[in-house]
Amino acid sequence: SKILDMDANQLGQLLEKESDDEVGRLVDNFNSMSLRLKDSFDKQQKFVQDASHELKTPLTIIQTSLDTTLEDSSATKVELREAMMDALKGVKRLKTLTNGLLQITTPIKLSQKINIIKLVKKQLDLLREYSSRNKVKLKLNIGNDNKDLLVKGNSDSLGRAIYNIIENGIKFSANAIDSYVTISITFDKDFVYISIKDNGEKIPEELKDKIFDRFFRVKKSSEGNGLGLSISFEIIMIHSGDLTLKNNPKETEFEIKLPIMK
Repeated sequence: SKILDMDANQLGQLLEKESDDEVGRLVDNFNSMSLRLKDSFDKQQKFVQDASHELKTPLTIIQTSLDTTLEDSSATKVELREAMMDALKGVKRLKTLTNGLLQITTPIKLSQKINIIKLVKKQLDLLREYSSRNKVKLKLNIGNDNKDLLVKGNSDSLGRAIYNIIENGIKFSANAIDSYVTISITFDKDFVYISIKDNGEKIPEELKDKIFDRFFRVKKSSEGNGLGLSISFEIIMIHSGDLTLKNNPKETEFEIKLPIMK
């Protein structure tokens, strides 16, 4: 009867186990399910709250720009253009955030054979103009034998994960002296390893445990939405891989580990 009386507000509460028979095992299963549902519900609530908070900023920028412009009948063309530029900046930020949220919530089909070297090279080609504009050199090292390294998955999503990490390295290395991002690909009989290193700003030690959290930004003033690395992490996990921030005293290094198709 206690089970039937419980509602969503009581998720996580545990029933008292009074025996080790079938009823006791039922209680164990129910308690385990209750804890999992509570954890899932809490994560969903936090995600909605965080997403709402992030959406408020660009929406506020857009509304403020438009309200100010409409209220000032004597505004000059220069002032109107500045207001429109501010609103456009808010729209672009809103679009980026929306695309990120769609990536998080869209199911990924893992049905393709992906040549990982070609996929990495494609992301580098897409980022060359951005890296050049920020005066960051992109380097690619392919270790071991240069063979066709195939992984099973979704090329669009996996490409996005790799792109996000390289782009992040460029952003934090921008305009530094002799700045670079180095991508190294190695493998053994079971896994391919993609190391992405940069010599830009270091991630503070106390923030390293939060770096893959959704909406987390190393710099609160950053125009990013804090979704890039978290999306990369989730995509790589879905591909049965691993994404780690390595201990490297001189560089910031992320390592992607993916299983090789047999």
